[in-house]
Amino acid sequence: MKKKKIVMTSPWPTIAEEVKKEDFYLIVLWDKNHPSSAAYNKVSTYADELYMIDFLDEHKVESLLKWIHSFGDVEYIYHLGKDEHVELIYRIAEELGRNVNDLETISIINNKKKMRQHLEADGISPVRYTTTNLLNITEKAEAFTYPCIVKPVNLSGSQGVTLCHQAQDLEQWKASIESLNYSGEFLLEEYLQGVEVSVETLTFQNEHYIIGITDKIKMSPPQFIEMGHIFPSKLDERTKEAVEKLIKEVLNSLQYSFGPAHSEVIITEDGPRLVELQPRLAGDRIPRLIEHSTGMRIENAIFKMLKGIKPHVSMPKKVSQIHYFNWHPGEILEIKGINEARALPNVKEVFINSFERIPSVTDSYTRPGYVIVEGESYEELNQTINEVNEQISITYKTETDSPIVF
Repeated sequence: MKKKKIVMTSPWPTIAEEVKKEDFYLIVLWDKNHPSSAAYNKVSTYADELYMIDFLDEHKVESLLKWIHSFGDVEYIYHLGKDEHVELIYRIAEELGRNVNDLETISIINNKKKMRQHLEADGISPVRYTTTNLLNITEKAEAFTYPCIVKPVNLSGSQGVTLCHQAQDLEQWKASIESLNYSGEFLLEEYLQGVEVSVETLTFQNEHYIIGITDKIKMSPPQFIEMGHIFPSKLDERTKEAVEKLIKEVLNSLQYSFGPAHSEVIITEDGPRLVELQPRLAGDRIPRLIEHSTGMRIENAIFKMLKGIKPHVSMPKKVSQIHYFNWHPGEILEIKGINEARALPNVKEVFINSFERIPSVTDSYTRPGYVIVEGESYEELNQTINEVNEQISITYKTETDSPIVF
């Protein structure tokens, strides 16, 4: 029997692995600006065909995809990677009739301004907001009133997102935003206060399946960098139902018809409010937390769905957590205790970035590493994380002859 062909653009290694497990013929387009990453090395072992191309050259990407499609038998062109390329790939896939969702849906989801406008028009998750550019943002913020959240419309994750209590905070933020080389629009949003969670869903034949809700552990404002996640959430059942109801309303409103979605929600005094939604799996190893807690490998379910198999939602049997380290910045002499930490009961994974100098944590990319743990209770998770922190010690270089050990 001939294998179904799927074209994927810079897929995560776990995605490529599950594509092959479901016996697809995998064609990969990889961004030539990141040729020697560990992810590329893994993905290349799964790909039946692999093409290196500059994703910033949209004409070349379009030409290559149309050339691949011209040979026939391509069932799907699917992007589950970085947010910045998703609209380009969906536009070409829709033109060729190989898309899994409508481009209009993806275009709304991928633009924070369009998303707010769409939800406002449908009367879902009301949030006060306005849009502006960098030139007029000070005047707009004064009229909007503080405190407010400032967000670049087209940047992913927490890049450029900050809480401003006063004009001085905004001026400090403006100095930092220049390093991102961003020239697009910005959103000013009301400061939603409450517990923040994320929601993982799978959509199959227009039906939305709630895989679970994850608690977030974030840095204190004004930064909103995520420093940990716990699955499943500690929320009470009534609040969980309200969150799940909101997400299904949003997905129906968007006419989202297939695949994973990762949603972020703040539970305010007036009920849950959507922060944002992305047409992909969660980052920060949340799929691994789901797997450790439920046994469900969510990546595999996606490609089973492409074969017409309904997803099976598994109930959690354990609790899991990812904890990001937030170490003292400085130049490293030595890190000890990593193997000992990995050997501890209930520790599933320890990862340390290969920094010569530990940076201050300013975004998700500057976090120095993480540990994933599982347990029978939330208390057991805390205990294991404390044991990991006790095992690991870092020796820093100093300008004197005496190193400092933490």
